Amino acid sequence: MLAAIDVINPDLVILNAWWLVPDLDLMATDGEELADGTPVFEQAVERTLRAIGNRKVCVIGDVPRLDYWMPYAYSIARWRGIDTGFIAVSTAAAAAQNREVDRYFADLRQRHGFTFVDPKPTLCAGSACALVTADGRSVYRDNNHLTVAGAQLLTTPLSACFDGIG
Repeated sequence: MLAAIDVINPDLVILNAWWLVPDLDLMATDGEELADGTPVFEQAVERTLRAIGNRKVCVIGDVPRLDYWMPYAYSIARWRGIDTGFIAVSTAAAAAQNREVDRYFADLRQRHGFTFVDPKPTLCAGSACALVTADGRSVYRDNNHLTVAGAQLLTTPLSACFDGIG
């Protein structure tokens, strides 16, 4: 991707991932050792930001992770007449899920000056994170990916990525 960025030379690079994949063991590359004790994840992000160069960067934070697969769990609960509230993640739990990685990106943002968009304030505006949109469409397509309708909820916060472009 870094080679493509050099060829395409975009004004904006958006970094989006499932930043804290459970049980993911990141490997050092190019024989680099972790001599200074810096976690591999942090070294990889730092290398990526340096390689991107002086382009505008926008990092998208993780969406809240559900314990159940949507919309299947939602549909079955509705079909059985069960309150769907058990599927939703509370706003406090969503904040706790990625507290460390969110803190890391806040610190990193101070050093590198990129834009950071956190989906949680939009998706979890009340006491629990949204499962469906106001018109009843599913926000999630599984437990950690948004549907098109869910992604459209983030239009306003994501517009910050494009400030000053074009």
